[in-house]
Amino acid sequence: MEIISWSHTPASHCPPATLGRDFSRDYDIHLPPRLVTRTVEGVVYFSDGQLVTDGYVSIKESEEINVMRGYASGRIDRQGRFSLRVLDGTKGWLQAYGLPDGIRLGMRMLYMKPVKIEVFSDSKNLKIIIPLKDGEKTTPVK
Repeated sequence: MEIISWSHTPASHCPPATLGRDFSRDYDIHLPPRLVTRTVEGVVYFSDGQLVTDGYVSIKESEEINVMRGYASGRIDRQGRFSLRVLDGTKGWLQAYGLPDGIRLGMRMLYMKPVKIEVFSDSKNLKIIIPLKDGEKTTPVK
């Protein structure tokens, strides 16, 4: 019997397992236990108290402001909610980006300063606030 084992090593470091068409041998395939995932979820507001109804929340590997890269990212729904799934023990930067309701094409996206986060349990009631500059207002959701 041939034993084939995999670990949690990145795929780029694992040699391929070729079983071929020779089914005359028995194979005992060992897979690692499933990695534990955690949920990070909450609601996003602008600093004037209005819900963010269009935007993204992400957990990234750096403080760099970049909407597209990270461990996990998700869209903010019309009720201001978001939900992300990451591996237990993830360490990174929580970032949120929002568009004020009724924004016109070409207007800028608003964002919060990234916050350092370590995820060792589910976090289900985060409240994220995206600051507005003095005098800035958002359009209330109707």
